[in-house]
Amino acid sequence: MLLAAVSAALFLSSFAGYWDCSIYTPTDAPGAFPARVTWRIAGATGGPWTIATWNLRKAGGTAYVSYDPSLKVWVFDDYHSDGSEVRSISTGPDTDGVWHWYGTRDQQHPDPSQGEITWVRVNEFIIQQTYTHSVDGQVSADGFASCRK
Repeated sequence: MLLAAVSAALFLSSFAGYWDCSIYTPTDAPGAFPARVTWRIAGATGGPWTIATWNLRKAGGTAYVSYDPSLKVWVFDDYHSDGSEVRSISTGPDTDGVWHWYGTRDQQHPDPSQGEITWVRVNEFIIQQTYTHSVDGQVSADGFASCRK
């Protein structure tokens, strides 16, 4: 249990806070305003989880991030306001501090092997995220987000 708490604290210490994000996609028209999403990432009261709530226009969701010591992975369970859910897993940050999340990213790309989201803390005030998917071995960029505290 101690390892799970320490591991959960690792994700929390990397991303805790209120974040205002601009999301850019390849289909954005030149000069178009990016979509905006806000994140609140905080520890759960009385539990080893990190809770991440997010809002994008009229949609939103709540994600629970925890460490599974039996599998030695972090689990990101994200429940959306439209009733969909996403489960991603990560082995934690790589040597550059990038968290690679793999799994069922969204309803458009339901194959767990096809989606990846990366999170990296650039500095005290910035998080960057990238979104990709793969079809028949071809990786396509779906967009990226830049988040400010």
